[in-house]
Amino acid sequence: MSPIRQLPVILTLFFLAIAVYLPAVQLGFIDFQDPVYVSQNEHVKSGLNPGSVTYAFTTFESGHWIPITWLSFMIDATCFGVSPMAFHATNVFLHAVNGVLLFLWLNQISGAFWRSLVVALLFAVHPLHVESVAWVSERKDVLSMLFFLLTLIAYHKYCQRPGWATYLLTFVPFILGLLSNSMLVMTPVVLWLLDQWPGSGWDHGKLKEESKRPTRRWKWRMYEKIPFVFLALIVGVVTILAQGTGIKTTLATLEEIPIWARAGNALNAYAWYFFKTLVPTGLCAIYSHPMRHLAWHVTAASAICITLISVLVISVIDRRPFVAFGWCWFLLTLLPVIGILQVGDQAYADRYSYLPQIGLLIGIVWQAERWLRRKSWGRLAGQSLVSIALIGFSLGTILQIGYWKQTETVWNRAITASGENWSAHQRLGALLLDQRKLTEATEHFQAVAKYNPDRPEGWAYLGQIHQMKLEWKLAAEQYERALLMDAADELSMHNLLVVLDQQNNSPRGRQFLERYTRRRPLDVKMSLALGQLLKKSKDFKKSLEEYERAVKLAPDNSELRTNMGIVLLELDRITDAQTQLEEAVRLQPDSVSARINLSELLVRLKNYDEALMHLEVVLQVNSQDPDARQLMRRIPSIVKQN
Repeated sequence: MSPIRQLPVILTLFFLAIAVYLPAVQLGFIDFQDPVYVSQNEHVKSGLNPGSVTYAFTTFESGHWIPITWLSFMIDATCFGVSPMAFHATNVFLHAVNGVLLFLWLNQISGAFWRSLVVALLFAVHPLHVESVAWVSERKDVLSMLFFLLTLIAYHKYCQRPGWATYLLTFVPFILGLLSNSMLVMTPVVLWLLDQWPGSGWDHGKLKEESKRPTRRWKWRMYEKIPFVFLALIVGVVTILAQGTGIKTTLATLEEIPIWARAGNALNAYAWYFFKTLVPTGLCAIYSHPMRHLAWHVTAASAICITLISVLVISVIDRRPFVAFGWCWFLLTLLPVIGILQVGDQAYADRYSYLPQIGLLIGIVWQAERWLRRKSWGRLAGQSLVSIALIGFSLGTILQIGYWKQTETVWNRAITASGENWSAHQRLGALLLDQRKLTEATEHFQAVAKYNPDRPEGWAYLGQIHQMKLEWKLAAEQYERALLMDAADELSMHNLLVVLDQQNNSPRGRQFLERYTRRRPLDVKMSLALGQLLKKSKDFKKSLEEYERAVKLAPDNSELRTNMGIVLLELDRITDAQTQLEEAVRLQPDSVSARINLSELLVRLKNYDEALMHLEVVLQVNSQDPDARQLMRRIPSIVKQN
């Protein structure tokens, strides 16, 4: 069909997607990632400028390196301000364009107009894509899909007209896509799959002659993918580094989720994505990871299901290559997010299906058409099935969008839809805690502790509630329970120190803090706290050892050197103490504590003029500082005595 004749179909597809997702335009920002990406991000709110562009290419915010997505947010802010309607409208527009591009590409490589249209229609209205479209923070899904489909279209052009110009042209959208979402690291695999599917373009035009020399053709196909693989590897490594930055990483450790639990959940996830493509009910924003508590009967059923489908696909690969193509697309493109490298606390996510689902839809639609065309009633049955699916999916999508109205409805829906969902309880509890609704928050945190008793989060939040009620003993018990499960839980450790200080129970704090610093020896902040506890308990020697270790990690930390100087004074190492305090003042000239302690040391050394000079600087910072004023009054009498 000529492009002109396709235009009404293209417009119908585009506006159907717009109509179904139009309610998303009325949504606001969700208080989950949206503040980080847009609503409270000053770089995005300032729009496009040299500083914000630099930020886009250098930030690892939220464990991602997605400069093109950041730039798209900044363009929206420049054109429309920080209006949620504008950001949602862009997402909806990009999704509708993706539906059109999917149709154009699929029709281009297969020549199967109606099958291509059905795949694109189902993709455009499917409820599994609500999260990718209706959640502003998931701009990376819809934007990267745009560049992914452009890459496939460019690759098909290259297959038809091989040459350096058409080959290099495929890299432009591919690179932009990688810089929008690391999910596209599997693009080289998709290109390789396209080489195997009849109708991909390799048997057309100029390559018909070459098809008689399969060895050379196969080698060249492998060689030409090397640059794609190289670029994908770079982005993949950078993404892993981004997800592992900072003291608290987004990557789960093998201690938290063992490899057997990850493999079991991966099997469950594959089965889940497959069945939710067919029957997209019970969808929500978060599905809690089972951690070590896998339901093995579910995992066994999932393994059997995936194995049977795979065996069936292999058995018909010669007669139905499109089924193998679609199934391999689905299995392989899901690999980056299937949970072997576990990021976050979700078992699976609706948004992860945005790219992999295309393979499933291709395999299902092509196979259904092949089966139905042999029946006399097949055409009518096919039209009826497609109509029912489109109506059902569209209504499901509109209903699902309604759950994204505000943050509270998002988490309430997750709790209702997915049973023992500790992740949703935790997020809703945190939201209610911020609103000081302590009774309601307590119920949700108790659910977290019940459904996920081996993790510290529920107990730590319960500790916060007791702390807010000034119930110090109960708060300490909850924090200690959290730290027994995760000795490196920074927030629980900090709060426990505060609570134990209220109880004058420094020895208990020291016990947990020593365990913490063994687990996180690079956490200078907690090393400082441990040194202070040791100093408070008069264990100056161990306190000094802790400070010396911490100073090696953070030699420019003025507070560390000040405390180290104080401990050295207690050990009567005057010269060393003076060295540390002078360095603390040099690093932070307005440090009141460093200058006062240095002044006291200088008075002991009878260096009164320099001591007075430091005290004058302190009073310039705070004219009412009692310690500085008292020492300044004492110095004349000390001078007279000496």
